[in-house]
Amino acid sequence: MNQTTGITSSEINFSLILSAIKSHPALLIIFNLSLTTLAALYTFSLPDTYESSAKIAPHSIESSSYSVGLSSKLEGLTSLIGVGGLSDGGSKITLVVELMKSTTFANEFSENYNLLPLFFAAEGIEPDSGNIIFDSEVFDPVLNIWTREVSAPLTAKPNRDEIYEKYIEAISVSVDKESGYITISASTVSPRESKLIVEQLVTEISKKVSERERRMSSDLIIQLEAELAGTTSNNIKLLLTNLLEQQLQKHAVSKLDDYFGFSYIDEPYEAILPSGPPRLQILAVTIFGSFLLSILILTLKHAYWNK
Repeated sequence: MNQTTGITSSEINFSLILSAIKSHPALLIIFNLSLTTLAALYTFSLPDTYESSAKIAPHSIESSSYSVGLSSKLEGLTSLIGVGGLSDGGSKITLVVELMKSTTFANEFSENYNLLPLFFAAEGIEPDSGNIIFDSEVFDPVLNIWTREVSAPLTAKPNRDEIYEKYIEAISVSVDKESGYITISASTVSPRESKLIVEQLVTEISKKVSERERRMSSDLIIQLEAELAGTTSNNIKLLLTNLLEQQLQKHAVSKLDDYFGFSYIDEPYEAILPSGPPRLQILAVTIFGSFLLSILILTLKHAYWNK
């Protein structure tokens, strides 16, 4: 049986690849340079982005003025008498992360702080003033109207799904598993806006967590008072009295300070140097990809010509 050398649907003969490269080195170089040049033009047309971040911690991780952390013995006793919701450090961390990743918070935050033009239409900043330059074909900052042309079902103003995608691109949250510290970051074309967004995020999540803590504390105070009124054991009364004092103090502080649940470890900053986009990485991936693609195309052509 005669064996035919060439290309099948599942494999490319290695010798054919070498033959294609040797036969058309100029085409390989031209094709690769063309794709690399296009990628370079696109990459360097992207605006610089500046990142700002802050590190915060729940007060329960640090030594706060009101001690809500209980020993394992006390927690065991409170669970026996049916009182829960006293340990708040881990729940605060989880709440912050899930809150910031939620679609509802992302849309409300972006709308309330007028971030949509920044997310969708910002092209860069003016060197002297630092003011944001907007793409007038997307958003007109003078008339404050959306001018982008899109096809149905999209509208000129971005919808919830589009807002969430941009929000996730610009904002991130992470937790150090060892310390429990939360890092919140924002990256935009403006270092000033990035810093401001982080500050606004900390403000918003602190308010929402504080509101939750006040509600939980109020419910817990009612529960503790009911348990205290219904028990005859002096030891349990002492325990409940201590817990009630802690919750009353916590509730009082929370009403006075929207930031009572968190403290800054590192405050947000206004970056001087850009953090992105990763132009060198984009170029490296493009060069490698274009080289492989050019070899594939040349090999296919070489195989077709030699049939």
